Amino acid sequence: VDSMNIFGIHNLGVDVKFLEDFADDSGIPQLRECFLPLRTLCDAILHQDSPTILADPKLRATIFPKLDATKLLAILEKFQDLNMVAKVRNRKVDDLPNLDKKVVYRILSQLRSEGL
Repeated sequence: VDSMNIFGIHNLGVDVKFLEDFADDSGIPQLRECFLPLRTLCDAILHQDSPTILADPKLRATIFPKLDATKLLAILEKFQDLNMVAKVRNRKVDDLPNLDKKVVYRILSQLRSEGL
């Protein structure tokens, strides 16, 4: 994947939800746990306070203790800002955070300063 935006992360979260539901119905013990890292990553990025949480290492570790910061860094490095049409559309979707270039850059800077 070359790039990803907030809608891509949202859709990935929806896909993970369906996979978790399938895992629950499969009868295979602990299959659902395989999706936990991906679920945590999506939940962290899609959290309403993600700009604040992801930029603060202590807060991030408290709220998302299982979050792999290396994977977060890899995703955010591919993150693209929404174009103007998508931004207007996003205002109607209250459950998605507004992550613009400046916010993502600040989070990336913090993650890199942590030695990731």
